[in-house]
Amino acid sequence: MLNTREEIDALIVSYLNGEASPEEAIRLEDWKNDHSENIDYFHKLEKTHAASYGTKSYASRSKGSAWKVIENGIDTKSNVIPLWKKPFFITSIAAAIVVLVVVTQVFTPKDQTQIVTNKKTTKEDIADRENIIYASTNVSYYTLKDDSKVTLQPGSKLTIPKGFNKNNRSLNLEGSGSFEVVHDENNPFILSVGDLEIYDLGTIFHVKQLGDTVKVSVDEGVVELNINGQKLALEKGDSAFYLISQKVIKEYGTPTARQDVVFEFDGTTLSEVTEILSAFFKRKIEIKNPVLEKCTVSVTFKNEELATILDIISELMDINIVQNKKTIEIYGESCQ
Repeated sequence: MLNTREEIDALIVSYLNGEASPEEAIRLEDWKNDHSENIDYFHKLEKTHAASYGTKSYASRSKGSAWKVIENGIDTKSNVIPLWKKPFFITSIAAAIVVLVVVTQVFTPKDQTQIVTNKKTTKEDIADRENIIYASTNVSYYTLKDDSKVTLQPGSKLTIPKGFNKNNRSLNLEGSGSFEVVHDENNPFILSVGDLEIYDLGTIFHVKQLGDTVKVSVDEGVVELNINGQKLALEKGDSAFYLISQKVIKEYGTPTARQDVVFEFDGTTLSEVTEILSAFFKRKIEIKNPVLEKCTVSVTFKNEELATILDIISELMDINIVQNKKTIEIYGESCQ
């Protein structure tokens, strides 16, 4: 069991120098597998060791082969002198620190910080400079300097400019996320999603981007959507969507009006799908290539706006859907 950082460092350096016994190699392997951060720490020290001594990363036997050595009773132990007693140990650690500092300063821009993580990040992690925060593969949680809470969906990106919470509370979002905003009447919270601006004094709201559509829904308080002079206020329970290509904001109907509106297509031809959608949403939908009419669609939609439905069908079938003022036109080569 490795309990202290000194024990861990000593074992890693011994391993990298090729001096670790099979039992020690197994201990190190078990420690690495305990947590992903342990693997990251090992690789960082491994690279630093290689940079300090001009050698390649040490490749030792696997855990399985180490066990085989032990089970066969082969004495492969070497006489190990504790590292803290070796003259080179102090210089090794010092060199590692120097290299890490140099690498950090070389690759970290002065005016911009990129944080890539799946973990919870507190306001202390966000310095007084522009920050770009990515959610990689999992849902990620952040606390901003004004104590507002942010939840980012995987693949999303949040840009926080200099002076956030001092001169303004403006941010830029690419992707999807939820925001629990601290109330401040004199300093509104402004979230930009492309050309769309979402103004908020203090509330909880959600942003979901899917293709050409951005959906905004409000759990508490009031927000205002603004795009090229178009303004729309949303209260608790309201939601609206923004068509990026058309630069248009539209509000969803009331929850009662949208309740249990389900479209279930199971091997339904595209011709039938367009007839159903056209009749319900009162929009003319034309299939420009007759070959596409017999293509089938299998998907279910519940309480979704027409723009969202068309975006999903477009991606599923690899077709191009163009929304004009009077008609919606569908183009494509063949069924996918």
